[in-house]
Amino acid sequence: MSHIWLYDLDCDLEDCDKVAVQLHMRKYAKLWRNIFSKYSNAGFRIAPLHERGSFEGLKQADEQITLPEVTKLLRDHNSYPTIVSRDDLAQLFRLIQIKHGVNASNQTIDYARYQQLIV
Repeated sequence: MSHIWLYDLDCDLEDCDKVAVQLHMRKYAKLWRNIFSKYSNAGFRIAPLHERGSFEGLKQADEQITLPEVTKLLRDHNSYPTIVSRDDLAQLFRLIQIKHGVNASNQTIDYARYQQLIV
């Protein structure tokens, strides 16, 4: 059984490591945002607008990404299941949500938590 560790970038790393991670994330911020936008709410785009709800609901749905969507993202980029397994990914989701005080059974994360996931 593999062990998953979630590092808090604000507390667990040295200053030089924090700066390196922040520079990397800032350098590729447009890439991370585009990938997030491509895969977020990907499973519900084919439903007609009146079945998906109001525009506020659509905006909120576009700002969340689910566990199956992240699985599809990783599969499309040849990272799943070779680098990370389904159980490891689910455990990472739970750890990120517990860290932010969200119900661990919730299967969605927002963009800020997605960035923690990809680091």
